Amino acid sequence: MPLDVAIPVLFGTAKSQASVRGILVSVFVLLLSAIGYLWANMSPWFPFHWLMVAGLLVHAMVALTSTGGNFLYIFRYFLVWLLIFGTAVVWALFDGVVLVAPFGVEYQTPEATRLVVLAGVWSLCGSLIGWHLAMLNSPRGTATSALGDVLYWYRRRLLRGGAILAVGFSVLYVIKAGGLLGEGSAYGSNVADLGFEFGVFNIFHFTGIALLLLAGLAGDRVSPTLVWLAIASLIPGILTGSRADFLPQPFVLLLVLANGRVRQLISHPRLAKWIAYVVGAGALLFLGYVLAFVVAFWRQGIGLTAAIQAMQSDGKGLLINEIFGHPMLYLETGNMMLGGLYSVIVNTMAGWDNYLYGRSYLDYFLIAPPAFLGLPRPLGLEWSMNIGDEVMAIGGVFEVAEAYFNFGLAGCLLVSLFISYVFGRVLKYGLARGNLLVLTWYLVAGFMSFRAIWYQNFGYFRIATVMLVLYGLSLFFFRWFSRNHARPIDHTYSMFGTAPQ
Repeated sequence: MPLDVAIPVLFGTAKSQASVRGILVSVFVLLLSAIGYLWANMSPWFPFHWLMVAGLLVHAMVALTSTGGNFLYIFRYFLVWLLIFGTAVVWALFDGVVLVAPFGVEYQTPEATRLVVLAGVWSLCGSLIGWHLAMLNSPRGTATSALGDVLYWYRRRLLRGGAILAVGFSVLYVIKAGGLLGEGSAYGSNVADLGFEFGVFNIFHFTGIALLLLAGLAGDRVSPTLVWLAIASLIPGILTGSRADFLPQPFVLLLVLANGRVRQLISHPRLAKWIAYVVGAGALLFLGYVLAFVVAFWRQGIGLTAAIQAMQSDGKGLLINEIFGHPMLYLETGNMMLGGLYSVIVNTMAGWDNYLYGRSYLDYFLIAPPAFLGLPRPLGLEWSMNIGDEVMAIGGVFEVAEAYFNFGLAGCLLVSLFISYVFGRVLKYGLARGNLLVLTWYLVAGFMSFRAIWYQNFGYFRIATVMLVLYGLSLFFFRWFSRNHARPIDHTYSMFGTAPQ
């Protein structure tokens, strides 16, 4: 059975009819948001945010039902949707009494917020359009059922390589981080010097996890043992206080274990089942939210008891609190990313900053060489997330913010479209050609989405450069890994017990 049918959680692809539906609905929501924004600017009483809440709900349902159940893409989509939907909801309900960014209260105006929501909606529409365009323009090649033979012959090599990378880099990361956190050990306070700079631990770790998943594919499921091994390799990273690279991924892997039920849901959709899965997904999301909250305090050396007390502060509970001195929908790192989006919108609206016209993306090529080479590196865009002397965000650059800073609203649409299109094409090519390196690239990019979207799109670029290095190495040491297996493997080789060369 083809992998995109058997294992939709990892490899699901959309059918042509569903792709057309996804594109048409995205264009409709895009136009609706533009008309609503213009109308709201002329008539302040116009319920723009309520309109966007409705549009985002419709768009999310179409994204869930038209993308073939591919949770790696859905993960990418909802990392943007969650922040924009949350902003639209609190402004619709509280009209600016409850905010979404931690700093710069005076800059979170109705005018700026409408642009924040509009930019996010355009990014989401571009993202879904790009994914479906990739599904419509599939590369020609062998049916994906031939990939099963490739995985069968090379499963032991994939397993060995995956275990070495996943476990090895898990241990190395703990050493680099200076050990596990505790109440007397804050995040980043005991960072160890390895003697050289190496900033891609996470990429090699996820490469190992990708190899474990490819090694464990059997029929319509992935080996539970290898999935649990992958999850176990992520736990030490969580215990060091790192979240972006280690906290969301176990939840994605848990869904892989439920792949069979997901496939049944997609094949025979029923409202009752959808409701059950939405409730289950909501419970997982809430659990992840609570864990992120606790780890955020823990990494500052604050214990579990104090974290629980902070969750209950002012009787407002988890979602809305006054940690930053004003009522705010608490999204942890997401609040910082929204603060960055406010920063670029306010600065460009007021004319204090000019659009970058692609300069930050060109800088990717300058910061691509490894840091230990000592080459000149331009200052990161995250240092520009301020309005005057007011710092609006700390820690990274939201995908929507960087796109807007470079090309305005058009950038939000086109940058997200391009990234999702490439993501979809990489998947389709890997499936059609049976190329293990390309499928590894796709899986690593999917698992890295949290960092690449919330911290900067450079994460996707860095993955591509690492995969190019792996491609060069494979040409000399393990050519089977990067070879296109265009034809099904001849099973007569099985009698000799060796893989075909």
